[in-house]
Amino acid sequence: MEGNRTWTKWSKTTERERSRTERSGRAGMLGSVGEEDRGLRLLCLDLHTVLVTWDHGGHANLSLHYRFDEEVAWGPCGAYAVQAGLTAGCALGVRGDILHLTLRDGGQALLNLSRYVADFLKPATLRDLRFLWSPDGAQVTVRCPDLPYRGLSYQVQHRATHDPAWQTHQETTCAVTVPGLDPGLCLSFRARAAPRPAVYGSEAQPGDWTRETHWRGGRPAERCEPSPASIPALGLALPCGLAASLLLLLCVWRLSRVKQRLLPWVPDPRGSFPGLFETHHGHFQEWILHTQAVTPPRATDPTEAHEVLEVRPGPENSYMHSCSPIAHAHPSPAP
Repeated sequence: MEGNRTWTKWSKTTERERSRTERSGRAGMLGSVGEEDRGLRLLCLDLHTVLVTWDHGGHANLSLHYRFDEEVAWGPCGAYAVQAGLTAGCALGVRGDILHLTLRDGGQALLNLSRYVADFLKPATLRDLRFLWSPDGAQVTVRCPDLPYRGLSYQVQHRATHDPAWQTHQETTCAVTVPGLDPGLCLSFRARAAPRPAVYGSEAQPGDWTRETHWRGGRPAERCEPSPASIPALGLALPCGLAASLLLLLCVWRLSRVKQRLLPWVPDPRGSFPGLFETHHGHFQEWILHTQAVTPPRATDPTEAHEVLEVRPGPENSYMHSCSPIAHAHPSPAP
């Protein structure tokens, strides 16, 4: 209820009026947050609570006093955040459109600031998401209650199990349709609300994402795990190739074992006849000539004469020694 009242007040100021206010002197009244503001940071949660944080910058405990545009009296912070024993922030309930605050070190004012609380809006996390699937599971419409202020983009993201990045769809209301889905894949969804920069400025922040929900074929899934059909072909080819290689090596090894058992072992003659194959290329006579010092037999000329001992009968049984060719020897006729 408080947020609705705050939005109603803020929405009465149009974008043109706000721009004119900024050009005509709002810069002097509404400060900017930067390094010169001692690290002051503002965050408006759902237009209900403003979180103010700062860096102490070597000072002791700093105190914060504030008021909203409809209030006259300044009030102290009632809920400080403490870090390392020093005040580091304050939580304020929203009671107007413009927040005026002062940061003090004792009685000395270190910083005075006035800003629109909506400039630092961070929407609340979306709730009660409903997924309305088409009969074929190829399209879904995500619905949820709209937040009680306008100027937001409702974003729905989805991705499959192996997708590296989210795909985003957005609408100005919380009724976002996501088409072109694969019913066979397990899909993860999440949603959030984000302030549009044209309405809230560049310092506003998107809300937190909802918890991821998983769906397969239009039905809820507890988790998304790779299905057998979605495993890449390379992942199957590598194990299959390794298995085939191992089987081939096993067959070769078994074949060599069988061959050793069935065929007798034949010694290698290279060890017993050194040089026979390396130097003489298996020419045994040449190897014998050079290694065993054996003289080869001298070839005989067919025309060379040989000694023939011819015996002729006679009273003295005399012997005659003559030479005749061995090519044709005829017995001598009897006397």
